[in-house]
Amino acid sequence: MMKSISCILLVCPLSLMGYVEEKQVERLTRDLQDENEDIRWNAVEVLGQIGSVDAVPALIQVLQDENEDVRWNATKALRKIGTPEALKAIEEYQSQQ
Repeated sequence: MMKSISCILLVCPLSLMGYVEEKQVERLTRDLQDENEDIRWNAVEVLGQIGSVDAVPALIQVLQDENEDVRWNATKALRKIGTPEALKAIEEYQSQQ
């Protein structure tokens, strides 16, 4: 519950307004390394909503996250972004499971 509330209240309005700049993507990409799994989950969620192609390499790295929910959310974000690189990474990840 906390994950969706913080996304809606703090970051999602920015993406809905089309106001996400490169610095926000950079910040969210850094948050993918946070020790708190909720922060990592939220960062993945918002990057998927933004659909930033620049985030694909970092999201691919998240497929190795220790937390299963964070990894699952990364597959969802990569699928939404939908570049060939993202889709290939999902396919490779799923074949290893």
